[in-house]
Amino acid sequence: GKPIIYYPITEAIKSNIFDKVVVSTDDNEIASISKDYGAIVPFIRPKNLSGDYIPIIDVVRHCIQFFEKKDPISYVCCLFPTASLIKSDDLLKGFNDLCQKDPDSVLLSVNKYSHPVQRSFTISDGKTNLLFKNQVDKRTQDILDSYHDAGQFYFAKKSTWMNVSNLIDNAIPFLLPSWRVIDIDSYDDWERAEITFKVLENYKN
Repeated sequence: GKPIIYYPITEAIKSNIFDKVVVSTDDNEIASISKDYGAIVPFIRPKNLSGDYIPIIDVVRHCIQFFEKKDPISYVCCLFPTASLIKSDDLLKGFNDLCQKDPDSVLLSVNKYSHPVQRSFTISDGKTNLLFKNQVDKRTQDILDSYHDAGQFYFAKKSTWMNVSNLIDNAIPFLLPSWRVIDIDSYDDWERAEITFKVLENYKN
């Protein structure tokens, strides 16, 4: 009964580690909803920074530059609006990890692949094509674990955001449980998120 952006906004506020919870959007309806749930929307994001192909770094830098005119900034967390199963403890622990391990780095939420990517293949012309042919004879338990960006949040100092070339290479990983990582990009993802949410709600009750 709530828009998915409600959940990351609520958990960010609940964590008590942010001076401001800001929503950057080019959509007036999203802006209004976000304000209703406690976020601030001090600007409407310009069209040249909106769309599916705009790097997230550029969006965050725009937000930093807006606030730098008024308020000094130390750390910034980019929390995605589709991180519907995120918990305030994740944000708090992630921030503490960054501060303790390497404050000049990027900390990103990560998830372990459930099956070795070394066994992955493409499909073309109705046939499979192994991507890692030299790994096919190895036992699953002998293959190195692989991880991916969980698509939930990134933490970094302001100066790191303004200078880093990418958010994934040489970053500090913050491992999230796989059952709570759903990066909603499709209707299938949405349905899986709803099922997971209902299971978790029933478990709590």
